[in-house]
Parts: sequence; C-alpha cells; structure tokens
Amino acid sequence: MWDHIADVLRSPTCPRSAQPVDFVRRAGAELAAFLEAETPGGGHDPTVLRGEHVHRFVADLRNRERLGLAFRGQARLDGKRAKVTENSRRLVFNYGRALLRGALDSGSGEQIGLDRAFIAAMPVGGPGTPRSRNPFPDEVARALADEANLQQLAAGYNPHDRGLRDMWETIIVTGRRASEVIQLRLDCVGRYGGLPLLWHDQTKVGNLNAAVRIPDHLLDRLEERRQKTLTRYVDRHAGRPPTAAERAHLALFPTDILNPDGRRALSYTWFHTGFRSWLAELDLGGHYVAHQARHTLATRLLRHGASLTHIRRYLGQVSDRMAEHYVHLTQSDLDNVLQHVWVAGPGAAHPGELLTSDTTPLTREQAQALAIRPVPPQHPRGGRVLHLPARRRGRRLPLQPRLPQL
Repeated sequence: MWDHIADVLRSPTCPRSAQPVDFVRRAGAELAAFLEAETPGGGHDPTVLRGEHVHRFVADLRNRERLGLAFRGQARLDGKRAKVTENSRRLVFNYGRALLRGALDSGSGEQIGLDRAFIAAMPVGGPGTPRSRNPFPDEVARALADEANLQQLAAGYNPHDRGLRDMWETIIVTGRRASEVIQLRLDCVGRYGGLPLLWHDQTKVGNLNAAVRIPDHLLDRLEERRQKTLTRYVDRHAGRPPTAAERAHLALFPTDILNPDGRRALSYTWFHTGFRSWLAELDLGGHYVAHQARHTLATRLLRHGASLTHIRRYLGQVSDRMAEHYVHLTQSDLDNVLQHVWVAGPGAAHPGELLTSDTTPLTREQAQALAIRPVPPQHPRGGRVLHLPARRRGRRLPLQPRLPQL
C-alpha cells in the first residue's frame, strides 16, 4: 500500500487533495483487517491467499452494508468505526482493486508470491448511485436566508467564531461549491475598477484564480472576517503581523489544529457538521444539503433572463450541457404562452371555453394554478373535443384533440 501511494504521489497525475491517498489507506486497512481475522496465519503469508478469500471479503462487506454494521478496520479521527454505506463500500472496492492491480503491474505481487487469482477477484465498485440535487423549495430557501435563522447559525453552531455563517452566506450568494468557499485565501475579496469581486479556485475546471462579482454586503462581511483572521494571527505570533509572503498563503477560514502558519483551512466535515445540526433544529421537513444553493441560484438566474452561457461562466462549468444540470423547474419562457392557450377543464362553468383572450387576459397566478394539473379540453356534454382531419395521400390520420387558438 505504501509503495502504491508513493507511486501515485510521484506520477504526473498526482492528486491535488489528500482524498485519493486516504481512500487507498482505508481500502487497505479494511482488507487487512478482514484477512487478519478470517484467513490462515492472519493473512501475513501472501502465498496462502487465494481468490476465495477475496470473495468472502466482498460478501462480508456487502452484508455489513445491508445490516448497517461498522467497518472492521476503518477508523475515523476520533477512533470510532464508521458504518458501511453504499458509497463507502464502493470506494473500498474501487481503491482496493486499484491497489492490487498496481501490485500486479509493478510485479511486486509476483515477487511476494501473491496468487494472481487473489488480485483478479477484487470487484469493481462502480460509479455509485447517481443523485440529483433539486433547488431549494421557496419556503426552505426563505428559511435558510432568514436573518433570525442566520443569527442562530452563528450563535449556536459556530464554536470560537470560525465563520460558519460567512461560509453559508457566500455559498448562497455566489453559488460556489462548499469546498471552494472553505478554501478561500485571506485576500480573496476586493474592489477592482469599482466592482466588488471574489477570487477563488474553481477546482473542477482547473481555474485556480477565478473572479466572480459579489454584492457589497457580502464584500463587507468577508472583509470583516479577514480582520478577525488577521487579529488571531497577530495574537498567536506575539503581536507580529504576517509578512507579504506569509499573507499570500493565509486561509480566510483557518483551523486552529496543527496550523501554526495559518495556511490550513477548516475541513468540509467541520462545515457539514454545524450546517447539518442547524438544519435539524430548523426542522424544515426534508433532507437538504448546502450544494442545493448552487442549483437554486442557477434556476433563478435563468428565470431572470440569464442564458446558459452566462450561468456556465458564473458557476464555472465547462460546457452548456453541464450548466443544464443545475437548471430545474424553469418555465419563465412558457408563462406568457400558458396565459393564452389554457382552456377550462370539466370543473369550470363553461368547459372547453378559452379562459383568456386579447380583451380578458388570464393572470399569471391563475395560469400557474392551472399549470399544476393540466386537463385536456372537454366538450360541453362531457365528451372529449375531437376533430376529423381530411384524408391525405389515401391514409386516414388518427383522431386528434382540437387545440385552442392563440
């Protein structure tokens, strides 16, 4: 495992984060714990290991996932064992397979006498179950941006004033990914040409110094956070402010654990723990995550006239197809059409009669109320309104419902 990690760090595609390395460690620890408990000699003699041992390991891990049991060897930082979930089981299989295949390619597996069938038996975990993130419903969006609730977030779930509310408000306003906001540098905001801008790393597209427009109130909030971070740095270094070189690498939201130079930012786990506890206390009646703020902003931008190209550029997407992933429930281009084409259903006073005309237009609220459950046009006597088109080229066309006139 250590040789595999060393090869990954030396490779041209060396990962930018510690996650791939940590996932390999977790996969190796889980496989080692199973072999030590279930194989002859505790798994320390590779020559006795066979493909059947991997099959038993796979069955054991799937069974633990089904029963909601904890891992055998995967320990968290607090020493507790995490539960086996679909996603964590998938990561163990994928990274365990990469670990064993790396031993096969380098020849180290053959060198220690490890059976080839043992390596080949490790399955592929697969891409996992795709999850779709919808925008926040209107009432949830209002609750998550309410001033009283934001004060509750800052007072009750932000120990030592580390900036949890500042992170969340930045995510709401800019639609950035949570990791991009957490990793902001100290001098990430400022006015350029009179415009307030936020500089950040758009990690998924490789743009390590991108700027987006932000409102003045967010600029003021982040500048206040910057002063708090500088004050903590000065207090920690006996009254000495950071030099220009040190300041360039300071984190805006630094952790106070093993971080004397102030470069390490708080973790996503820290943010998620406080944010999740806050949502639980608000009791909004559903499961919501911070990333849905990104979808909400994209949807509202489109409703207010922004094109997919504008949304892609602001959110840092590679293509319009990726931007479409964040656009849901957007019917602004249909609202005006709906006001002119909806016809009354069977429950109306005059079924089949147009509800709007040039002289008596249907209001937007009425059109949206009808759009919730559209009903096909009905004949006044209860039958469906049909018309018979003329024969064309010797074939009879199927019966079609009569469409209302614009």
